[in-house]
Amino acid sequence: MNFLYKIAYFFKKPILITIIAEPDSGIIDLIFNLLKDSDFRFEKRDSFSFTKDKIFLIKSRDDDYLSNLPFLINNSSLSVLILKGENIDLELVSKFVESFVITDEGATKFLRRNDFSNSLLSTGFDDRFDLWVSDLNVDKETNFKINHGGDTIPFWIKKELDRDEIIDLMLVIRTGVTIGLNLVWISQRLNSIYKKKNLC
Repeated sequence: MNFLYKIAYFFKKPILITIIAEPDSGIIDLIFNLLKDSDFRFEKRDSFSFTKDKIFLIKSRDDDYLSNLPFLINNSSLSVLILKGENIDLELVSKFVESFVITDEGATKFLRRNDFSNSLLSTGFDDRFDLWVSDLNVDKETNFKINHGGDTIPFWIKKELDRDEIIDLMLVIRTGVTIGLNLVWISQRLNSIYKKKNLC
């Protein structure tokens, strides 16, 4: 991250989205496709992505990003950390004290076992979680309802998804809600993405 890029970041104060997940996770492509036609005007790059004015998306394994992490968090308008699975670096996660931390069931259990003090925005398959899936039906297509904050919104995905793909979807949906997207819009957008089969 060069000096001019830092200046642009400082003045734009974008939303920072950091993803810590397995390399084969579909979260990054899902977020990119969810946001690229929205008001965020998303642009994709090899190691990180930066919208023209609102979103900075990063893969956590990027060394350049990690070396600039305090600057990026402190100069963002909102910081969101997405955690999937139990292969978590607690020292890295501890740097996100002021961030929204979005977790799947594995990450939630791991962090609670390690007395992680941040409030977690958890996702899962029952009402123990902040956002959860109900009425799941997988048969050539995938239909389910997302429950969050008293709202229940149906989702229709034109693809037969496995459990891991559904977990990715929940993390992306929760991220969308956290940065201010409407659940109904997210449902319609994801349906359109899978219908067109235009995932990256």
